[in-house]
Amino acid sequence: PPVVMASPDLVWMLTKKYNSFLVSKRDNCNKRSGLVLTAEPCNITAKHSFKYSGLANTTAFGIDANGTKVTVSRKAKNQANPSKGVSKQVWGGHGRRMAKAIEGQTKARADLTKAAKAKITQLAKAARIAKASE
Repeated sequence: PPVVMASPDLVWMLTKKYNSFLVSKRDNCNKRSGLVLTAEPCNITAKHSFKYSGLANTTAFGIDANGTKVTVSRKAKNQANPSKGVSKQVWGGHGRRMAKAIEGQTKARADLTKAAKAKITQLAKAARIAKASE
């Protein structure tokens, strides 16, 4: 089992209001709108909630664009060592093939499979367009 320093619920309670990754949108009157986003690593949708949190969840993964490639990052099993806390893989290829491969990566978090497929196909399409324009 993964080494966990604190429970995910405790980490979420401590970081949900104040952390350096919060991005709260403001409207034109400088008032907060209802949308609060986050820029934390291993968060697929950038929504600020416990379900998608890469800080609080022990089995979190993220998908990012890296030029014409897609980088898939996962929280490692040994979370007690921060320097080895995230493992990254660089993927390339067709969007459907990557969407099929992401299913194997999201077995631990089946609730995020649909969001992961949507994001990886979107990033693969953007990478394909960027590659064509070069």
